[in-house]
Amino acid sequence: MLLFGNKEEIKKMSYKLRQEVFIKEQHIPEKLEFDEVPEKNYFYLIYLNKKQPVATIRLEIINKQLAPDRLCVLKKYRHQGIGTLLLKKSEEKGKEFGLEKAFLYGEITATSFYLKNGWKTEEKVLLIDTIPCFLFEKNL
Repeated sequence: MLLFGNKEEIKKMSYKLRQEVFIKEQHIPEKLEFDEVPEKNYFYLIYLNKKQPVATIRLEIINKQLAPDRLCVLKKYRHQGIGTLLLKKSEEKGKEFGLEKAFLYGEITATSFYLKNGWKTEEKVLLIDTIPCFLFEKNL
C-alpha cells in the first residue's frame, strides 16, 4: 500500500525511515539529512508492508522539474522492487503535476538501479551530504 501527501503524519513516517537508513546506517549527519526548508512544499511517498512503513521518497518541484530525493528502503525489504515502485510512482506524480522533466542526485553505488529505470547520467561525481553521487536526469 502507498501513502502520498505532505501531511504531518506522512512526513513523520518518512523522517523515521530516513533516520534509520541515512543517519544510523549511512552515518549522514542529522542536520544534513533533515534539510527541509519551511517555505518549500515537499511531498512524500511511503510504502507500507502490513501497515508498517518500510520505504519512502521525497518529492519536490525545482525550476519546473520533478526532483525526487531521499529514496530509502529498510535493509530487510531491499531487492524486492519497492525502490523501483516508489521511483515510478514519483515519476507518475510528476506527470500529474504537469512536469516533463526530472532530475535527482543518486548515490554512485545505486547507478545501475537508476540506469535500469531509464535515468541518464554523465557520471560527474558530486558530494551530497557526504555521499558521492551522480546527477541523473529523465524525461517524464
